[in-house]
Amino acid sequence: KDNELSAINIQYHTSNPSGDPFYEDNPVIPSTREFYYGISNVPYALLNGGVTIQHFFDYIEVSKPFNQNASIIESLRDANFDISINSGFNNNTLNVEVDIVAVKALPMKELSVRVAIIEREIHGINGNNGDTVFRNVVKAMLPGAAGVSISKSWSVSDHQKIDLEWPIQQVYDPLQLRLVAFVQDEATYEIYQAKLKPI
Repeated sequence: KDNELSAINIQYHTSNPSGDPFYEDNPVIPSTREFYYGISNVPYALLNGGVTIQHFFDYIEVSKPFNQNASIIESLRDANFDISINSGFNNNTLNVEVDIVAVKALPMKELSVRVAIIEREIHGINGNNGDTVFRNVVKAMLPGAAGVSISKSWSVSDHQKIDLEWPIQQVYDPLQLRLVAFVQDEATYEIYQAKLKPI
């Protein structure tokens, strides 16, 4: 939370420890992302997709506690894409339009565009560890955990528009919903750009 102007924090609640109500609300997305990154223990954090071993944090003081300086350094890198997000409701369905625009020329590679729907703050739930406030909980990922795959080379100003929708479910307070769109390299896991937007 101390660095929220230069980093976007999203929290996946997993099956370990058991009984986590946020995992039970949505088991597929966190389980798939655990497998994607090869994570078997919690708590665990990845910065910029875990591109290097310096971007993996297990929060053990003698091992790899989180390093805020690494987050600041990553935030200073020039992005490869710009992202714009528009959203609106149609009854109980959230409609999302994402447009990604290349700001650098890139060779042929496989990228994925994902949109995480997070609930910024959740109150009134008692966690197994005594926590009663939970932040940035992932509620869904659009169109699914795999995202939208794009395999192509990019020239400056090339863009790709993606339309998505989500029937709102398992939400504690709709006013706390936020969208996080991000572009990820499927070979290296690097996050090329991310954008946070209130709904």
